[in-house]
Amino acid sequence: LKALLLTMLILAIVTFVVNKSVAQATRHQFPIFQTHVLNTYGSEAAALASQWHRVIEQLRDRETEAQLAEINRFFNQSIRWTADLQLYKKADYWATPAETIGLKEGDCEDFTIIKYASLLELGIPAEQLRLTYVRLRMPSGRSQAHMVLTWYSEPTAIPLILDNVNPRVLPASQ
Repeated sequence: LKALLLTMLILAIVTFVVNKSVAQATRHQFPIFQTHVLNTYGSEAAALASQWHRVIEQLRDRETEAQLAEINRFFNQSIRWTADLQLYKKADYWATPAETIGLKEGDCEDFTIIKYASLLELGIPAEQLRLTYVRLRMPSGRSQAHMVLTWYSEPTAIPLILDNVNPRVLPASQ
């Protein structure tokens, strides 16, 4: 159990660093991003990239909690959950925002990464965002590893959770 927790912590730290660089690579470069998506995945995917850009632009002057809610809603409605094994033929794969937009599919890490990139693009400081492993309780009573995006208004605050399973952005205490 300790080894699993340590591995998850290391993955979370590595993910934070890797995803910050992925998100920064897409910042302020939507035309380049959209062209890449069009050339790699086709016009339907490029249309979703355009929608994403419009959502970002519409949210720029909104309050942070409204930005969180709309980004969560947009991706939960636009991207279909699909297991990595089915989508990439790998047990675990962390997709770039271009791959997630291009395929319109992804697992919990992919939702988390693209939401993270979106919020960075909106100017939310990386220090307030965390890619967080949690245990997802299944209807059967079992649980499985799951990733969500957490936003901290202050370092000691109870974070708000952006989750591909729950359409509402809720405090971690709920």
